[in-house]
Amino acid sequence: MQPKPIKYIYWHRGSIPNEWGERYADIHLLLGYDNATISDFQEMAAELRKTFPKAKDNEIFCGKVFKFSHADSHTIIVWKGYLPEGKYPGWIQYPNARFDYRW
Repeated sequence: MQPKPIKYIYWHRGSIPNEWGERYADIHLLLGYDNATISDFQEMAAELRKTFPKAKDNEIFCGKVFKFSHADSHTIIVWKGYLPEGKYPGWIQYPNARFDYRW
């Protein structure tokens, strides 16, 4: 994985914390200008798991971004789950689950 990934956490507005105080969020990791091969997706999942180790293979979705206001030709992986609110270095956080790209 050569280019630096773009990492987003989109918190669901109105999400009620679970019994452990975690809120529901969409976690997106985008990588620009790669070939979208299986090994690319595996490397992206490994990068995501550095911060979110509980993300399982069968919960991670992958695809190709076809509409993005910043750039074209991005590959994306998405994981949804409950997270404790806090600081996640290297991740851009948004208070609601609204994003400006489609896949």
